[in-house]
Amino acid sequence: MNVNKKTIKIWEKNLKQGYRFFQPHNAYKPLPRTLREAYGYNAYQEIKDTELNIKETTKAYVATLIIALLAIAISFAHADDYWESSPYNWKNSVNNWDNTEHNWDNSPNNWKNSTNNYDSTTVIRNNKGKATGYSVPKKGGGYNHYDLEGNRTGYTNE
Repeated sequence: MNVNKKTIKIWEKNLKQGYRFFQPHNAYKPLPRTLREAYGYNAYQEIKDTELNIKETTKAYVATLIIALLAIAISFAHADDYWESSPYNWKNSVNNWDNTEHNWDNSPNNWKNSTNNYDSTTVIRNNKGKATGYSVPKKGGGYNHYDLEGNRTGYTNE
């Protein structure tokens, strides 16, 4: 190969700086066609990169699975609290006799629930002193809340 000294100096300078697109000691090899070829990628490295991507993807799936299982475990831990305050729980149901206004303890006709009884602890009054309803303790704990007509308006389990 017939190359002048100036070109060889430029090649050596580029080699020191890390530019390896052309290597003077391998002048008989063709120039790389792509940047990947220039940096020396080959089929083995591409397979290795694919394996690395599979490993990284697997790690991501495992981390996602752990987070999902943790979320499910936390939700099961608090499921009992949700059931206790659920309207579908029998002790909170309007179909339960203990919660209906037909039960004497819950009736607006019972003196302890009467708005005329100012000593009653079950009557609910607003800031002006007007009765708005009454609360009756439940057998299992908590209270049933009724309006003045005896219609159940809600409950608490505390």
